[in-house]
Amino acid sequence: MNELDIIQKVINTLSTNAKCKSRYASELDNFLNRKVQAESNKYRLGVIGVTSSGKSTMINSLLGESLLPAVARPSSSQLVSCFRSASRAATIYFQEGSPKRFCGSSLNPKLLEKYGDEGVNSNNKEKVKQIELTTPVFPFDDRIILIDSPGLDAYGYAGHEQLTMNSLLPTIDFCIFVTTCKTNSDDKMLSVLNTIAEYEKPVIIIQNMIDSIKPSLDGKKSVADVAQDHRVRVERIINHSNIKDKSKVHVVQISAINALKARQNGLKTNEDKKILETSNYQKLVNVVNTAFDQVRPVVEGHRLTFLKKEIQRIAKAAKEDGAGAQGLIGKFQYEDTERQYKSRKDNCIEELSEELDTLQSSLSSIQNKYSFSESDIFSIKGIVRECEKVICEQMKSLNSAIVSVCEKLNIDSRNIVTDFRFDKPELSLKKKTKVVKDGYWKKGERHWYTLWLVKDDDVWVDTSYTQEVTDVSASINNAITYINSSVKVFRQTIQRWQKSLEITEKKLYSEIRNRRSEHEARINQALDCQAYLKIGTELERIAESIKSINEIQTKVTSTRTDVKQSQVFSINVNKELLPMYKLSESIRIKVHYDTNRFFRGNKKLHCIVGWDEYCEIKFLRYAFNLSVANTSIVKGRNKLSDSITLIHKPDFSAQNEKGYNKGVYVLVNATQIGAALNEISRYKVKNLLSTNDELFFVIQDFNEIMNGNSFSETLDNVIGIKRSLDIGNTKVRYLLLHDNPIYNLAAAEAQTVGCTTQFDEIKILNDLQKKFKYLLPQIKTERNIVESTIHIIIQKLGKV
Repeated sequence: MNELDIIQKVINTLSTNAKCKSRYASELDNFLNRKVQAESNKYRLGVIGVTSSGKSTMINSLLGESLLPAVARPSSSQLVSCFRSASRAATIYFQEGSPKRFCGSSLNPKLLEKYGDEGVNSNNKEKVKQIELTTPVFPFDDRIILIDSPGLDAYGYAGHEQLTMNSLLPTIDFCIFVTTCKTNSDDKMLSVLNTIAEYEKPVIIIQNMIDSIKPSLDGKKSVADVAQDHRVRVERIINHSNIKDKSKVHVVQISAINALKARQNGLKTNEDKKILETSNYQKLVNVVNTAFDQVRPVVEGHRLTFLKKEIQRIAKAAKEDGAGAQGLIGKFQYEDTERQYKSRKDNCIEELSEELDTLQSSLSSIQNKYSFSESDIFSIKGIVRECEKVICEQMKSLNSAIVSVCEKLNIDSRNIVTDFRFDKPELSLKKKTKVVKDGYWKKGERHWYTLWLVKDDDVWVDTSYTQEVTDVSASINNAITYINSSVKVFRQTIQRWQKSLEITEKKLYSEIRNRRSEHEARINQALDCQAYLKIGTELERIAESIKSINEIQTKVTSTRTDVKQSQVFSINVNKELLPMYKLSESIRIKVHYDTNRFFRGNKKLHCIVGWDEYCEIKFLRYAFNLSVANTSIVKGRNKLSDSITLIHKPDFSAQNEKGYNKGVYVLVNATQIGAALNEISRYKVKNLLSTNDELFFVIQDFNEIMNGNSFSETLDNVIGIKRSLDIGNTKVRYLLLHDNPIYNLAAAEAQTVGCTTQFDEIKILNDLQKKFKYLLPQIKTERNIVESTIHIIIQKLGKV
């Protein structure tokens, strides 16, 4: 029997006669509600992904058009749900008031930006609770609702990430974890998978951006071989994770951007169809449908488990009543459940209130300060972080408590959805300019003062000068605003959280009242004992027919990559043309080397910091003409020569390298800027720097960025790294790692000459076009793209 058949059988059993209907009125209402839910059950597919992993682009490809914002910045914390329907529409649900529905031409990317993009709907000023998108071209089963979540790994939002995972996972049935083929941290992926394992949710891992995979630099591995290496790495992480049934973890390698391009073009040409096929879009759809077929019986099994426990409970009570021994009816099982939960909640709210009062009281210690320094900033941030930590822990603790009570009462707790956001302003010292007088003032007649100036070669010189000092008053006011804003944000978050619990609490209290009514009815009503025994026996038989879910532990075996096999990185040329090919390749490498040599200047020591050995090897070849085998690179410090040190995947704080006047090169994964910022900040790059040192941020995935549609925003994010890190007044420059050196040439020229006017931009671009014409594509459309990119590079880097 399936779930519906079992529920109907129980309803029939409890409705044997009028007395039974009256006796089991509350139970019958419960099972009738379960029947309605079972008839219209939807399955929730949650999408989790690190910032800039292409999660929004992947969802857009499933929608068949670019609706969701896909820029590099983290999106707002509203949930977005998508499912198949006969109409193309968007419904916006607000924290207050009625929802709004949009369709036709009114449903466009600008609308979604207004309500769902952090850059436009900053701090959720529109008060959006959820966005619901429907379309007839959505490729999944009608019963699947896809739920998008805020991006993980956003820099400075660790508490937000933790609570996103812990509030979303209980509400879904299975999930997609979106990463890329070039992730910054295997430990990060393992941590996410272990969190998913805590909630026993089946998972599909999407390795996005296969269009950015290149053959190995040594020419020994094709694109498919490199893709297989990425897949094997993920499978190894899965096997080390806490996921029990690893055999049902699917790994799919896709190109979301290519799938989106092909689908939004309507597949009108054979070229579009070919692009869609190589993007592995259909592979993704097939895997989700396969996972749905696998997860559906598991989810139904969990529902049947709850159902079985409920039937067994009623059967036991019926047999006790059937014995006719009222004295055997014990104390009400849930006598103190409601009181204990309310007490725990009151303690939690009191603790949160005290924590906020403590944070508020910290104002008194800074209001009358006569001085203010970086240590004060550090201390205040520490107090706010501690308050945030306590709030997160208290909320998570009470969430666990209410889930525990739900399980005790056999109530499905998947509907607990909590919106946690801790968006705080920045805090820093304020500066002002002070005039310092070096001359002397002398009191004269009538109380006038004369400035005695320094005489230098018969010229009177005023030696006064200006000095930038800390503006104590402004800094204190800034700190007070920071604390008040933090208190306000925390208080609003707590209020939203309390409101989100109310629906579930009402269900709990109502269920406890129903159980109490049932308990009292068993004592106060005298029904036919034989009927009770018969009901109890029948319900036991029904419960025994429900099979329990067997938990198994498995292991993932390596499967072949989803990327089509391609030739290794080798080129067959005629013997006569071979010298010409070798010459062109040597010229390309020389341009790379000469460009980076210009950046290096007269530096005696070079430190390279990176997390991806492929990009590190490529950078060493292009920047220093140094060939390094990946087998020779180990985690930590790798001394490659007397002047070059590679620091690979550091998991410790930086220590100063001996010597001054050196270059420090940090390889940045710009497509995952949040993860990159977290890695760089943990390493504390500032400790590597000495007087006269230069810091270079190298955009290591510039090839991949060129394949995306948010190049300008991504470049802004990398330029903004300096503001996010404490690196003082160290000079910062930016390098671009790309196979074509024309982009790095543009970066070098823009940062050297500077670019303050449109005339400067045109001149730099014209010079590059004349001197390096051979680096530009001959096809006009491709050349236009390259020149437009160079223009943006000049515009952005010429002003830093």
